[in-house]
Amino acid sequence: EVLELRKVDHNRARRYLMVWDMWGRIIHTSGVKSALPYVIAESLRSLGNHPYQGGACGVFKLGMAQTHALWEGCGLQDVIHPLLPIHDELLYECHEDVAQDWIQQVGYEFENTVRLRVPIKWSGDTALSWGDIKK
Repeated sequence: EVLELRKVDHNRARRYLMVWDMWGRIIHTSGVKSALPYVIAESLRSLGNHPYQGGACGVFKLGMAQTHALWEGCGLQDVIHPLLPIHDELLYECHEDVAQDWIQQVGYEFENTVRLRVPIKWSGDTALSWGDIKK
């Protein structure tokens, strides 16, 4: 199925000079019209992950928005402090007594923000410092 999806994306690139992800974000691929075969091959290779990585990025952004709305709506500003997203992770500073509950809630929000054919897998952990988090 992945090869079939890749063929669809390559055909889109050749026809429209761009491909898009599930949210409509596009990447232009004018190199597919080149007279040089290595430029065409590089253009097709570089666009290959866009539909998947762009889709994952959109899901992550929606999950962050959901958790932020929950954080704000529940008045958790005094006990939970969002620090930053790192690739596909969220880093929070929070009181120990709410940490496990918050981890479970964030996981629930990410699982249910966007329904996909393949369920979203998540994990969470706590540590006293960022360097101590199990990877």
